[in-house]
Amino acid sequence: MHNANLMQILRHENIQKILQKPKLGRVHSMTKRNPLRNIKVLLKLNPYAKVEKAVARKQQIKSVRSRKVILDAKIKEAADKKGPAPTKAERRKTLRAIYKSTPELARKKEIAKVHRRDQSFKNARLAKLRREKIRSDRKSKKVPRKPKKYLGKNKKPLKAKTAKSGDKSKKVPAAGGKAGAKAGAKAGTKKAADKK
Repeated sequence: MHNANLMQILRHENIQKILQKPKLGRVHSMTKRNPLRNIKVLLKLNPYAKVEKAVARKQQIKSVRSRKVILDAKIKEAADKKGPAPTKAERRKTLRAIYKSTPELARKKEIAKVHRRDQSFKNARLAKLRREKIRSDRKSKKVPRKPKKYLGKNKKPLKAKTAKSGDKSKKVPAAGGKAGAKAGAKAGTKKAADKK
């Protein structure tokens, strides 16, 4: 048989029906999904898995609640045996008592005592120096004395003082004016000097 005859036989309808059609599309490798993690794949394999999962979830919630009830009962029983729970103030008191008995606090107290003593000596020395400085300034008249209190508007002004018997014509003006105020201030300083 020639090649041409073979081709005619192969192209016959009866033979073409039996032969498989050629796959023209490219086949890609499919990613296999884990049915234990992927629910969609699991449901394809086992549709009843959805019901099983729901039952398991309900059972778990029930067991957790029952365990919580038992635990609460045990805690309550233990609390009844111990007595009433201590208040915040009582707890603070006990913690303070524990802290007071520690050697760290005793060391801190000693350091603070020494520091306080040094500070008191320093303060006393500074106060003494301050007093001495004020005294020396007063002696040298650097620090002015306290000014006289304001008597008010309705109080009578100071009377005009006459000059010495030698100069009867000259008179000191009243305390109301500027000259009078200056004269009054000078008189006050003189009196203070006389008192010393």
